[in-house]
Amino acid sequence: MTTTTGELYAQALQDTADRPGQCVVPWGVCPEHGATLKASGNRTSCMDVACLNSWEYDRLDAPCPEPATHTVQVDGASGGYAVCDGHALTARTHITNGQVLPNLPA
Repeated sequence: MTTTTGELYAQALQDTADRPGQCVVPWGVCPEHGATLKASGNRTSCMDVACLNSWEYDRLDAPCPEPATHTVQVDGASGGYAVCDGHALTARTHITNGQVLPNLPA
């Protein structure tokens, strides 16, 4: 069974309400460089050449543990969902018809 974008967005909005201050994206990123991770076994590393971040677990397949710092709004909808710095960086280059705003959803 596939999950639609609408279902993912609805879940992100609900998670934002349920877990204020927490990034709601269900996979990890490098908090400094975004979607630059590579996992091998139980170790994950950032692939940015200037980054020394690594984790002793599969961060790619785990919910993001970072605090939320930004709001992603899609299609001009009110509200939005909460993301960390790394997911905000990635969202800026990957979303269409949306905005990445500083601060948390109101």
